[in-house]
Amino acid sequence: MAAAFDISVIAQLTGLGKQLEFADKFSTATPTLATYNYDSIGTDAEALDISDISTVECVVIKNTDTTNYVELDCNYSSSFSADIQLDAGKSAVFKPSGVVQAKANSAAVIVEYIVIGTS
Repeated sequence: MAAAFDISVIAQLTGLGKQLEFADKFSTATPTLATYNYDSIGTDAEALDISDISTVECVVIKNTDTTNYVELDCNYSSSFSADIQLDAGKSAVFKPSGVVQAKANSAAVIVEYIVIGTS
């Protein structure tokens, strides 16, 4: 059986005089590799460990800190430029367009992430 990676998104808004719902499910390209990490990210930019993955199809990441946010640069070249601010306790799912670097704002944070891709 071939590997598959499906992503489901469910969003609900209630309490503003109406109820809004959004649901979507989609798949990435057929992955051949995946890696799971639970890493400390400091206040200096550092690359996420993607192991032997050469083409990243998807990153699923959670900031486990209760206070500090972490910034993500999804296309790092020569200097850090945040594309995503991941607040304390929040998660994100994205397909990067290059090297992913992370940087905590004021103190180290622990991030938990899965990287899915091909070799």
